[in-house]
Amino acid sequence: MSFIVTIILLGIGYQFSSSYVKRYKDSKFIKLYFYHIFFSMVYYWFVSSRSADANSYYKRAYRSIETFVEFGTGTQFMDFINTPIVQTFEMSKFNLFVLYGIISFWGCATFYLMIKKTQIINYKILGVHIGNIILFLPSMHFWTSGLGKDALVYTCVMVIFHGFSKIKKHLIAIIFCGILLSCIRPHVTLLITLSFIAIYALNSVTSFNIKSIAIVLGLMGVVVVLLPLFSNFVKLSEVSFEGVNNQFERFEGYGKRGIQARENTSMLDVSGYSLPYKIFSFLFRPLFYDARSIIQLISSFENSLLIFLLLNWFFRVKVIQYYRSLSIDYKAMFIYFLIGSFVFGMTMYNLGLAARQKHMIVPIMMLLFVLSPKKQQSDV
Repeated sequence: MSFIVTIILLGIGYQFSSSYVKRYKDSKFIKLYFYHIFFSMVYYWFVSSRSADANSYYKRAYRSIETFVEFGTGTQFMDFINTPIVQTFEMSKFNLFVLYGIISFWGCATFYLMIKKTQIINYKILGVHIGNIILFLPSMHFWTSGLGKDALVYTCVMVIFHGFSKIKKHLIAIIFCGILLSCIRPHVTLLITLSFIAIYALNSVTSFNIKSIAIVLGLMGVVVVLLPLFSNFVKLSEVSFEGVNNQFERFEGYGKRGIQARENTSMLDVSGYSLPYKIFSFLFRPLFYDARSIIQLISSFENSLLIFLLLNWFFRVKVIQYYRSLSIDYKAMFIYFLIGSFVFGMTMYNLGLAARQKHMIVPIMMLLFVLSPKKQQSDV
């Protein structure tokens, strides 16, 4: 039964990738699909002999007495969606990994569509074009292809930002991914919403009526829906500067206690780090001096490459003029990158956790600062 389910899932995924080929006349979507599914299988092998969230998700879904469990956010929401899928279709853990790989391929395909809209610099490394290097970075596919929150969050972020270039065309996808993201990681939805509110408030081109409606609706959504979800998700005692600061200090404490408990650990004592170094650590570590495994060594090569590409972009572009040339959706991505880097940098205490969560931010960074988006009209 498990083998049959696997074949059916792979067939569905192949048809899904083929639909992109037919629509955009580009066979690279097929290659991208098989490449991504390969890493889904690698990730399955990787976590099979380790203590990982993915194993816990499947065990709870498989052993659950009830097919439908209580709704909640974060991990509880993962149980809410995984349990009926596993029990109804009698899925093995491998089946569930393949399913998540197919879902996150949607995010990869969307990322590729966004890359196709960029002014890719004519730059090759070892004969490989920089656009292909960015698209096929192993770590990005590895951490976003398996059973877990990261696959869904990565997909939702890509679909939402891509959809805002043509809201009318992608409205259903934006709403669906916005709701899904709010259930998994409401703080990410909050960051995206705040980014668009800020852009609409500052944008001089948008009419006053549209600007007012967007800001009012956005703030209502933040206050009524996202802030309560966010507070409950991070166990915030009160929504205030002091409450948020206490949470930041609590995250720093995790790193200290982790280092004290174990010698060989990916925990970091970030209490002595400056804010810029915290952000740098979130975005670009592990580096070679951090590497303690093959995966971290591969990530070190990738992070070194990203640092080089980012510096290359910084020295050839005037930032303020570049920002002004962006379309409204890319300006929102720019703000999201800045706020997200700050928030996640302040809460980063574990290189392993950062390696997974950074893919909510790093693909946006690559689109903005490595590949450089073309200025385009939006129907916002």
